[in-house]
Amino acid sequence: ATRWTYATGVLDARSAERLLDLWCEALNTLAGAPADPVHTPSDFPLVQLDQARVDTLQGRWPALRDVWPLTPLQEGLYALTLLAGDDIDVYTMQLTLRLTGELDPAALWRAAAALL
Repeated sequence: ATRWTYATGVLDARSAERLLDLWCEALNTLAGAPADPVHTPSDFPLVQLDQARVDTLQGRWPALRDVWPLTPLQEGLYALTLLAGDDIDVYTMQLTLRLTGELDPAALWRAAAALL
């Protein structure tokens, strides 16, 4: 609950009531706002995104806070990947490991999933 008073020498009753109405309207708008943030393209000034792309990113990463542009090296690698199409990506690093000792397949799977 709130209690309103106003300076009668500054505001008349009608103006004070209008101010109260606007304040209540603002509170109702805030109360109806979604709990999770809904981003718009203007939230990411470093990149050019439309609302559909922002929605896709937020759907995939609900905790999305920022989007940064690619570095020049990343841009180059991305361009080469697009040019390669379905061919082998020469920048894909391949590695063979020989593991010794007891293996926990579930832990290995979780670790690999966290990296990818």
